[in-house]
Amino acid sequence: MITCDRNILLVGREFLESPVVTDWFLRRQRQCLLASTVSEAGKLSKSRKFDLILSNCHLPDGPGFALIDQFRNLPVSLFISHPVEDGCIWLPGILRGVKCWGAAVLQPRAFSRLLADLLSGAEDHSDSKAPF
Repeated sequence: MITCDRNILLVGREFLESPVVTDWFLRRQRQCLLASTVSEAGKLSKSRKFDLILSNCHLPDGPGFALIDQFRNLPVSLFISHPVEDGCIWLPGILRGVKCWGAAVLQPRAFSRLLADLLSGAEDHSDSKAPF
């Protein structure tokens, strides 16, 4: 796997079943860890620090929103995807360690730009072809 300077956690079965999102990060030389449940994410957080967490809103053992309480005192950014008619929107839960639940939802293009900023590397910030 590709090594990187950021730890990214993807939480949800959809991330496990489809390589689209993980491939997007790998093309940018970012490695992702995958968890399928809230409790699995909690276990991983005890052994590793994460900079970015992306989660589905519906997880087998509860809502993805439960991750906000688990990670709210840590310097992490957490976003939760919510399905809509033609894709998904992203709900900010924590941004760089600050709880921001209730902030405006992010459409895919705006979310892609924010991700590029959060990953802050040599990525092209105009990449609107992200799978989000």
